[in-house]
Amino acid sequence: MKSMVIDVSVFVDYFVVVEGREDRHRIAVEFLNKLSDRGAIVYEPFVFEVELCAVLVRYIK
Repeated sequence: MKSMVIDVSVFVDYFVVVEGREDRHRIAVEFLNKLSDRGAIVYEPFVFEVELCAVLVRYIK
């Protein structure tokens, strides 16, 4: 399998379950588990930490 870059929002959906948006968590878990089962090499984007902060700040109240 080829290597790929996964958007940070997929990782956030994997780790954070948002009320009313549980389907995003389920889809992210299924997707990343399938990649793992197939031995895919997943790279984080170069600006992963910056993107992660930008996405997580949406959940901070």
